[in-house]
Amino acid sequence: MDTPNPPCLMRARLLDDCDVKKPETFFAMFMGDEQFDMLARYTNTYAQYQLANFPERHKSRKGFRDTDKKEIKVFIAILIFQGHNRNARPKSHWEDPVRDSPIHRMRYGRYLALMAFFKVSDIANDLDTTETNDTKREDWHKKLTPLDIHLQERFQAAVIPGSRLSYDEIMIRWRGRSIHTTKVRGKPQPDGFKCWAIAEKGYLYDWLYYSGAFGMYSLCCY
Repeated sequence: MDTPNPPCLMRARLLDDCDVKKPETFFAMFMGDEQFDMLARYTNTYAQYQLANFPERHKSRKGFRDTDKKEIKVFIAILIFQGHNRNARPKSHWEDPVRDSPIHRMRYGRYLALMAFFKVSDIANDLDTTETNDTKREDWHKKLTPLDIHLQERFQAAVIPGSRLSYDEIMIRWRGRSIHTTKVRGKPQPDGFKCWAIAEKGYLYDWLYYSGAFGMYSLCCY
């Protein structure tokens, strides 16, 4: 394939109100109030479903109160903070909190409750029994689809890709139980979910999911 010389550079297409020096405005390009409302709504309906159908599993959370977009923003901020400040014991962040961290905005017990019920998809769609086997194979990751579709659209809208794109596999670390995980020896994280991705200079532009059970790739949106 012929490539331009000199190569075309990737260009950003930022919104007028986006200031990369202000992380909150940059983050808002990808996650807006509509998405936080969606996460709060799905979390509440999932909590209601779990408490109604499996009360014995959630005896300590019978008094779970509905969440909202404001609290979900704090919860997401805590998850991001924990990703940057990894610790085998999440509770340690509350025991010795860092100044100005989002930990101060949520009690540990509430964090655990949201962790138990946090949901990206509608439980009613997850329980749909009318799907065919082919549909299940193609959309085995449907519990991520509502947020996945939005993020992929925003990732692609935010840049104009250049001519030095990379296409490679990505491993998302996961050591829980799932028939869709796989192992890729030699990777820094050899166990987990495998994706094929298009990226440039560390910016993720597009991706496909791979199922270790079906041995197939699947688009996150159609």
